[in-house]
Amino acid sequence: MKLQETYDMVLRFAICQTEEQVSQIALKEASRFGVDYYFAGTIPPEDSTPTQQLEHVIGGSWPSGWGERYFKHNYLRTDPTIEHVRSNNSPLIWKNLEKSPRFRNVVMDEARDFGLNHGITIPQFSLDGVKIGISFAGQNMDIADPKLQTSLTVIGAYTVSSILRVLQRNYRSEIINLTEREREVLYWISEGKTSRDISAILSIAKPTVEKHFTTLQHKLCAQNRTHAVAEAMRRGLLR
Repeated sequence: MKLQETYDMVLRFAICQTEEQVSQIALKEASRFGVDYYFAGTIPPEDSTPTQQLEHVIGGSWPSGWGERYFKHNYLRTDPTIEHVRSNNSPLIWKNLEKSPRFRNVVMDEARDFGLNHGITIPQFSLDGVKIGISFAGQNMDIADPKLQTSLTVIGAYTVSSILRVLQRNYRSEIINLTEREREVLYWISEGKTSRDISAILSIAKPTVEKHFTTLQHKLCAQNRTHAVAEAMRRGLLR
């Protein structure tokens, strides 16, 4: 990235007021390398349950259905990119995993089915020593571009810092109130239940369940079910 390009990017991140704005800037900046998605989070303990793992998500979004599948099947325990972040501080281009004799391809093969054909995972640290991983991925990423690793490392750093800034401000200033029914729906979503399942459990119509979730999505500024549960966990709304 040229110095002026970097300066302009920093200014765009600096004026972001919401996580959605941060995501838009991050994906716009990374799209020159064929990036379609990104995902960032702190690294959970290895014995974390899928629900506990959601507390560690800080931003981004994978393709529809992949996040739900990933956490439902507890893929974090066999995800080679997570193992890399735990034990390394250098970026990992996913394709290089194929060269490792320890490569486990179940998670990565299924990721390709969702359009995550190529990617890079970049370990980072917060100032207080917390390990953070951010991944960029896409169907047609130009992993041969010599600027990819350096540029996405810079973009990743500003993406993470901007999300943390926005989240910190929002947590201080915003109180989210959920109704008892919304809390019930949210709880069963966190347990991996479908709208049909929740309808039967709570003895309410399926459209009513979906209406409650739409309200939850709006209150939590969430893009999907996985994101909604993660936001609720971080805000102490789901225990």
